[in-house]
Amino acid sequence: MHSLPPGLLEELEELCAPFSGRLPTPPWLRSKPDSPVWHLDFDGRKSSIDWRVRIGGTLLTSPAGASLLNFFRSHLLIQTHPLVSKGVELCAAYSFQKVSRAVKQVDYLILNDDSIGLSKHGVGVLTEHDLRRLMYSIELSETDDVGVYDWADKLSKFMDSLVKEMDTKTYKRTLSTYPAIRVIDVQAEDRVLQVSEKKLIRWRAALMAGGFYLDGASKGYNFVPDTAAIAGEVYKETLWGRSHKQVYEELCIGLTEPYGREKKAVPVRTAEGERASRPRIEAHMRGLRALLALDRIVPNLPVTSILAFCNNYSPVDPAKLKTEGRFRTLPFWQVMDGLKQGIDFVFLHGTHLIDSYLSVLAAAKRARLSPLAFCNRYDIRHYISAETAEMGVEQWSVVDRFRILRGIGGREKERNCTPAMMFDAIRGNKGLVELVRVLFGAMLHVVGPLTARRQAELLELRLHDCLDSTRTWIVFKNRKSGTVGVRETEMRPVPPVVSQFVELIERLHDGLKKIGSLADGARLFSIPGARVSLSTGTVQFNSALDIFCDYFSTPIDGDGRRFYARQHQFRRFFALAFFYAARCKDLDVLRWFLGHTDMEHLYHYLTSCMSGEELAEVESWFVADVLRDDSKDLGRVDITEQVRARLCELIERDFGTSNFRLVEEDALSDYLKLQLKKGLVVEPRFIRVNGFTEHSIVIHIKEARRV
Repeated sequence: MHSLPPGLLEELEELCAPFSGRLPTPPWLRSKPDSPVWHLDFDGRKSSIDWRVRIGGTLLTSPAGASLLNFFRSHLLIQTHPLVSKGVELCAAYSFQKVSRAVKQVDYLILNDDSIGLSKHGVGVLTEHDLRRLMYSIELSETDDVGVYDWADKLSKFMDSLVKEMDTKTYKRTLSTYPAIRVIDVQAEDRVLQVSEKKLIRWRAALMAGGFYLDGASKGYNFVPDTAAIAGEVYKETLWGRSHKQVYEELCIGLTEPYGREKKAVPVRTAEGERASRPRIEAHMRGLRALLALDRIVPNLPVTSILAFCNNYSPVDPAKLKTEGRFRTLPFWQVMDGLKQGIDFVFLHGTHLIDSYLSVLAAAKRARLSPLAFCNRYDIRHYISAETAEMGVEQWSVVDRFRILRGIGGREKERNCTPAMMFDAIRGNKGLVELVRVLFGAMLHVVGPLTARRQAELLELRLHDCLDSTRTWIVFKNRKSGTVGVRETEMRPVPPVVSQFVELIERLHDGLKKIGSLADGARLFSIPGARVSLSTGTVQFNSALDIFCDYFSTPIDGDGRRFYARQHQFRRFFALAFFYAARCKDLDVLRWFLGHTDMEHLYHYLTSCMSGEELAEVESWFVADVLRDDSKDLGRVDITEQVRARLCELIERDFGTSNFRLVEEDALSDYLKLQLKKGLVVEPRFIRVNGFTEHSIVIHIKEARRV
């Protein structure tokens, strides 16, 4: 037997304890447990499970399938049972994750019944080897689409069957109607489906002829594969296999926004590997270990095999598993510059850009045309403000204009336009839509760092109640607090600029309502676009940040990659700002924000809204920056020569150099994070000065736990 992780033996013993009776109906199940269709509701996240599927030709809801049906249903129900959760009532989001993993495990058993034999011999035939194969399938891929459902292979075979059924006449007619099918925008080396271009074009034509494409405007294409419809054909006899699957971009047709970003991006995470991560594997293992609690619920359950599997399982090839890594820390001065640029852009251009955007939308609606068609017919400069015209605006959307010019129907000369030309036009203020998106990116680049909240919390903010009655506090629903799935309301003081941003967005929403393009209840950070007035989501949020970075040409690394900001990185900036406020004297924007904030209260806010792991990453990055600084003036940062010398010894021992500047930045930061666990301490000291609390940062080593 392999050595067990700490606490695992006790967990297995508890799960194997006698347990009998009918499993209670959990709060997420809104149907009777014996209903042929289950309706699920995880705090508004609704779905359903239709048990009327076949396994090995046997209908699960028939008398012959009753035993397996009981096994599968029990596997789902036990996932959130107090016995498995150790008495803790799980929140809706975590319950959804646990149940969805269990459903996928059931789908794996259904899809692989030919080799496992559950339909012929019952649940008792399940072996340790079968469960190992399940976990190995999950290990092989980053996603369950491939690990459980073998999506790429099943999709390829489905498209082969469509091509076989498609006659030559249909093929030619489809290509004639949709010539963009021939244009594959994804480079060969970046494709998941490694087949010839000729075969890829036939697949795309077959999907189009079969009606398996959807409007893809929200994803940046004219058409994207309808993966739910395809999966409905491929995985008819599964519980959740018929849901949306991963979209492979080489199957998408008609890139509508050809250049989403100007530069390649510096990876947001330091993660490596293309297989499953250890946390994902462990999450699936927790679901399978819960089977042990079903001994008295499921007749003939092979407890011995399951127990042997739980005791003996380890990843087949641990070295190839994906490392979770960490979020890279953005260059501190990039974020500082972004704060200045963002505030200036909003104050200088916010009002007139919003008014111009609304004016064009209203004129287009009166003419019963789309904004793009309207601006192609009429000169946009007649409908925008003088300030907007002075910026250089000449078009509704630069990106849409370039899409048309480079399209199949564009003139040859125009189709030679380059990405560089498009981004020059964006920075030259030619497109109104792009400037409005830069405006929202500017607001996100200010609100994001100054609130240190999770992206999902910002996306959930509603315009009408995001500020308190004084408009000096921003109100959040904390996604990782509260009990029994109840999320706590938290309030965070914000500078007046945030209230002014909200007023600007209110101006936009009020104008859209007058035009008839917006209903009540819109989100604060719904992003305006060229075709849809407002759209909300992670993609739109990140896209606004991207265009802000491209517009202001934010820094690139030695490989020519740009640091495109993400909200999770902004969370770290807020903590870094606390440390840098003690070190630097020229942080005017930061001091303007922190000037009326009690620093001790601010630190308590940081420790409450950020995990210990996140703070450790910030502290290690800050210490690395201090060690690399050759200047003698560190402000109110106290690091003795003895501490510096000790860290020098460690670096020379493990990296072969005592020069901190010669150690790669991420490697030094990760190394110092390890030392934080061994006795290196970074902590603030607070002192009252003239009625205000100031702070210094002390870096020292606990002698009892020498690094």
